[in-house]
Order: sequence, then structure tokens, then C-alpha cells
Amino acid sequence: MAEMELTVDQVAEALGVQPFTVKRWIRAKRFPRAYLLHGSKKFGYRIPLGDVVAYAATQSELMVEQVHSIADSARIANTA
Repeated sequence: MAEMELTVDQVAEALGVQPFTVKRWIRAKRFPRAYLLHGSKKFGYRIPLGDVVAYAATQSELMVEQVHSIADSARIANTA
């Protein structure tokens, strides 16, 4: 099974920051496996859950819990 991927908005919500902050972090390689869907900004970035959890773990345990909560919500939305 492929690793779950989150959007910029989902990562921003999970980490309690603005979407532009997440995009800045992507450019700074804090999420090393982030990529543009279909190679175009039109479709937005996708960030592997593992990258987000790894970053959150360097910040706080509460942040890791928030990331997992957002991922669970996204997983439910994707299956509906």
C-alpha cells in the first residue's frame, strides 16, 4: 500500500500554521519527498505523511498527535 500523502492545507491545519508557511518549508526541504502533483502548481503539492510526522516529532508530541488526527480525517474523506 502506498504511503498516504497530505495537501498543503492539511499539513498547515495539522501543524497550526498558514499554507504559505508549509510552502516555504517545502522550498527549504523540510519535507524532502514533497512534490508537485502532475508537475504543476495548478494541482498543488503532496507531502508524504512520513515526512510530516518526522518533522512534527522534532517539534513536539502534541504536534505528532495533530498530524495523525488530520491524516485519519483525510483517510476517511478519501474513502467516502
